[in-house]
Amino acid sequence: MAEIVNFPTKSVRDWLIVERALNDILSQARVSPAAHARIIDRMKAFYSTLDNDFTFSVNASFPHNITEAQAASLVSQIGEKLVVDLSEQLHAFTYKLFVERLNVEAELCGALGV
Repeated sequence: MAEIVNFPTKSVRDWLIVERALNDILSQARVSPAAHARIIDRMKAFYSTLDNDFTFSVNASFPHNITEAQAASLVSQIGEKLVVDLSEQLHAFTYKLFVERLNVEAELCGALGV
């Protein structure tokens, strides 16, 4: 019988990278161990809410005088451009959300005296 090895999902791997960076930042800032643990736990929960798959579809009609190959090429070019543009915008937005949430969590720790 073969042994099955489970590899972490992309979101788990991505979180580990983020967590490592947060650990470094919090250690350099000399945050108390309690605040450090609280921020990591709260940000991990928040990070999981950002893990969504976005899918969409577009139906387009093309003039009858273009070939299927031309239509497929147009769709491919438009799709590639949309993916790049939407990915960049989504990345910038989620980064902003993450940093804002991190700031709120740090302020909460200060207010709670943690």
